[in-house]
Amino acid sequence: MLVHTQCLYGPDPVYVSKYDILANSPQVAIGRNMDTSWLLVQGSDHANPCWVKAALVKVNTGSYTDPPVVAPVLTPYTSLYPAPVVSTARAGNVVTIFWQPVSMTEANYNGYLIEAWVCQGGQMVFLPKSYVPLYDKNVSAIQNKNVMAIMVTDEPGCSEPSSARIYTSITTAYSSPRAIPWLARAGCCGDRDQRLRERKF
Repeated sequence: MLVHTQCLYGPDPVYVSKYDILANSPQVAIGRNMDTSWLLVQGSDHANPCWVKAALVKVNTGSYTDPPVVAPVLTPYTSLYPAPVVSTARAGNVVTIFWQPVSMTEANYNGYLIEAWVCQGGQMVFLPKSYVPLYDKNVSAIQNKNVMAIMVTDEPGCSEPSSARIYTSITTAYSSPRAIPWLARAGCCGDRDQRLRERKF
């Protein structure tokens, strides 16, 4: 490592920190994201792999692209809170994800995380999205039985199906994930069957 840095649960600044890694700490890169801007590293100073920006790493052996492309696995999960109950609706290329807020203590509260693999510009892209409304807003939504929502663009032009999952986030970890029921984009991947699998609250 070139500098002292936080090592995150996933390959994007929206993820919470798992460890601090000291400058000059030896690490082994065991994975990377699709554009090699982030590396999944493992070292003697931390028990579980975590993600750092590739620009902060000096590679002594091999290349940045040698490790395989891997999806983030946000373990160890916290057992304090479940993932939210979730549903979706599609209008053209926009999928709206709705979920029921989870009751958390203010000290633990860190909102929600959505990881989506969607088609944009003819390519499959990975979109992690953090949603952290004020704690009082989360409490009010629970009391008033309101849902929260976020929109994601998912366009035609890819042969692979899109997918997504949601987590409850605390300041130091994530709940186990819940798969988000995804409505297929037009002309792709068993569109009719996915519509039939849509779930509501």
